[in-house]
Amino acid sequence: MGTRGFIVRRALPAVLVLSTLLYAAVPSARGAVNDAASSLKDRISPPEHVSVAPPEVSASSSANGHDAKATVDLNPLSYWESAANDAQPTLTMNFGAPVRVSEAIVRNGALDAKNDYRYFRRAREIVVVFQLADGRQKQQQLTLADSSIATIDAVSVIDGQRVDLHNSDSVIALRIAIVSTYDAPPNSPVAMAEIEFFAEKG
Repeated sequence: MGTRGFIVRRALPAVLVLSTLLYAAVPSARGAVNDAASSLKDRISPPEHVSVAPPEVSASSSANGHDAKATVDLNPLSYWESAANDAQPTLTMNFGAPVRVSEAIVRNGALDAKNDYRYFRRAREIVVVFQLADGRQKQQQLTLADSSIATIDAVSVIDGQRVDLHNSDSVIALRIAIVSTYDAPPNSPVAMAEIEFFAEKG
């Protein structure tokens, strides 16, 4: 035990120095350590979250009367609709100031005049690209559930689904790329009723 303890005492400073250099020199290692530390902190003391709406929203394409801003207006009856020929549309959210976005409620799809969501393509696999305040980027791939219908004051709306965003850094913008969609009639546009973002308070 004495020899083992001596070796540990001699090796520990070198390990700490090496770990510090790795943290400082390798961004991916720094991000992994920050995410792990943030996750542990959140388990011990869960943070409060507040709704944040990006003031600037754009899309790779939009149909008349259904532009990208409809996704953040907190109105479940309005929706963004892509061009029918936009195979993998994107949405870009610019928050204007750094925020620690950590989750979202997504109303995936939209209802037509007959309260049917099957006319539109609905996002299935998406890639979220976080533009961080320090200039780095992070990506997260997600699979969204298909549309389901809920009612608010007896009015049919697309139901919301909660999505965890694995992010512990300050974000200034994010891009959502819709990689695949649920089945719909040929040449149907993609539709999204709402994306409400939540960030850590403070």
